[in-house]
Amino acid sequence: MKKTTKAILFGIFCATVSFVHAEQNKTVKTQEQKKFVPTVHIKEQTEEDRQLIEKMRPLFFEKTRSFNSQDTVYERSVNEYGAREVMLLTEDKFRISSLFFKRPQAKFNIIYVAGYFHDHTPPKEWAAPFTQIFPDCNVLSFDWRGMGKSEGSNNFLEKNDFGPNAYLDIQAAIDFVRKDNDLPIILQGFCFGGAMAMHATVKAMEEGRATADALGLSCMFNQFQNLFNRAFLVEDRWYYWALMKSGIGHKVLNFMLNGNMFDINPIEMVEKIKIPMLFDHYTNDPFAILSDGIEVYEKATVPKFFL
Repeated sequence: MKKTTKAILFGIFCATVSFVHAEQNKTVKTQEQKKFVPTVHIKEQTEEDRQLIEKMRPLFFEKTRSFNSQDTVYERSVNEYGAREVMLLTEDKFRISSLFFKRPQAKFNIIYVAGYFHDHTPPKEWAAPFTQIFPDCNVLSFDWRGMGKSEGSNNFLEKNDFGPNAYLDIQAAIDFVRKDNDLPIILQGFCFGGAMAMHATVKAMEEGRATADALGLSCMFNQFQNLFNRAFLVEDRWYYWALMKSGIGHKVLNFMLNGNMFDINPIEMVEKIKIPMLFDHYTNDPFAILSDGIEVYEKATVPKFFL
């Protein structure tokens, strides 16, 4: 049998295993969802939503299926939406590229912390549509170290500069915004970006640094191990699945990154956080599943909100 045929068959097998696993968990998730009552449950899209989506569309960017190119979104952000590129300097001397959308009548600051998954990590431009949801807020997004226009290595064959130490990228963003104005700061993290926002908050508390005033956590998971195990669902690369299932994946990831990512577990950090938290979660997310988000939310001991 040709190697390409074997690869295709193995890929189909992996997809089948993932599907069966998802089906087995459906009943459990449904039962948990029935017991849990969110603060707000949005069940339909309104005409206002559809109009907002059209307003956001010029800034839509995805790395794998591009609505607009990254360069186009950057140029529109700067030339049409009032953003400016700001270079942040971290405590460990990395220059971090960021986009700052500053509004004259802003009521809050939002720092958008994107998720991370090596070469699929979204750049700062990915958060640009988010700025249209909150036109009365200053919004800052940034490229993680080793990504986009930020300094740092991101090479499969050598040590990547990203790791738990990258919380200093978030701290640099907080420090910059604190110097710029005295409005409240919300850290809005997406998936692993949310976990890193929690990590940055805990580290800031421990080290006596400035923290945000609140956290927004989109699609939160409970443990990094669980996120890692489901990576095949979004990566769609069979060799990643093979690495994970073989047990080699842990060693490969720890070799690639700067520090142990398996220590970044929201379920262990959430009770240490002393600022309000907003959780928002897509009901049928196959990657960061709803039951994970609920588990983390229920352990939070501060004012909280689940959307």
